Amino acid sequence: MIPGASLPDPDGLSPERAEAARWHLFVNVAPRLLDDAAAAVRGYHAGTVSLVDWLAAESRVGDLLTYAERLLARHPAPQARAAGFADLDRTQPGFVRASAPLAFCPESIFLVHGPIILGAVAALAEGLLSVGERLVGAEGVRFRRPVRHALTLTISETPQREGGILPSVSGTLATDAGRRLWFTGRQRRAEPVIGWIDNGSARQLLPVDALTTDAGDYRLQLAAGVVAVGVPPAFAIQLILEAALRAIKLLRAGDGRAILLGGFRRLAVPTDLSSRLAAGIELNLTLSCPDHPPDRSTWTRLRAVVRSDDGAIQIEALCAERYCSLAGLLA
Repeated sequence: MIPGASLPDPDGLSPERAEAARWHLFVNVAPRLLDDAAAAVRGYHAGTVSLVDWLAAESRVGDLLTYAERLLARHPAPQARAAGFADLDRTQPGFVRASAPLAFCPESIFLVHGPIILGAVAALAEGLLSVGERLVGAEGVRFRRPVRHALTLTISETPQREGGILPSVSGTLATDAGRRLWFTGRQRRAEPVIGWIDNGSARQLLPVDALTTDAGDYRLQLAAGVVAVGVPPAFAIQLILEAALRAIKLLRAGDGRAILLGGFRRLAVPTDLSSRLAAGIELNLTLSCPDHPPDRSTWTRLRAVVRSDDGAIQIEALCAERYCSLAGLLA
């Protein structure tokens, strides 16, 4: 077990005790252990922490992940996709700010998955759209820091000044009316994320056997019938990004390397994305990356481009990969 964590064995817990254990895990235990482990990684490389202490901190994070997987497997957490925004501020024209409903998921237990963040951004931006106007893409999306805390999202029709601490996420959205919307997301350190999404839709959209290769490129066959016709556009954007990143993870993360999403250089989707997802889509994936990282401790650049045959869907994701632990991602 995890020293000093006071976490109960997942077996035999009542629903009420399981919920209390989840809350304690995400609010009290995980933030402390992850911060301690990240500090140990930094200290080891700076020469102020011994190898033994670093490895002990890494071992505690490994135990933390194992416990979380056991707890969530035996007691699935309530879903959070339908959670609403809080502290909504629309006091100015062409401007909206709110606390975003974020959640962890099986693909990323202690760091909020990038597609979930972009789905929240898209959902909040819909409040600034005119009747009949739709989001059709994004550009220059950057994830500067892994997200573990609640985000305050700000979206406006004019670029936002970035004084003080840089936002954890930023970028621009595009609409089919030719408008651009600028957004930022800043973490509120006093509010750890505690929500949970079992995003099984992404795994159903892209089963392992639906990923095939052809002369170095890959084909993704997103299954029909998984997504209902008429799902909200923001949710459709989130789902196709989840499927794209799932493909990257399946191809690159099987040997212990970590994949960190840096952002999206470009995202273009059609206005009928929901209907296309419902019917099933075949996509092309091209990866640009070194076959063998020169140094297992060095971050290497990974560029992934996903396109539909007709060009209506285009996703250019920028990632970094490295052989490292969760603590190494946060250090």
